[in-house]
Amino acid sequence: MPPVKVKRITVYLEDLGQDFTKWDIDDGVVTGCRPFQAWMWVGTKVLNEDIQPGCQLEIIGKDGKVAWLKYRVERVKTR
Repeated sequence: MPPVKVKRITVYLEDLGQDFTKWDIDDGVVTGCRPFQAWMWVGTKVLNEDIQPGCQLEIIGKDGKVAWLKYRVERVKTR
């Protein structure tokens, strides 16, 4: 049986002093960013299909460029 693809998750990122540590991701798109910088990250596409602690997120920013988010995933919560 193939794994079930989770469509709505909250990703907790390692805290290295940046302005955001949580992303809400719905169907591969960032829909929430806390505590700050929602203006920057909401709308970002996340290319990873399997998001687990320790992984880095591959993203497509609003500028259309593919990049890796610097901060690793610490925890994933289904919403």
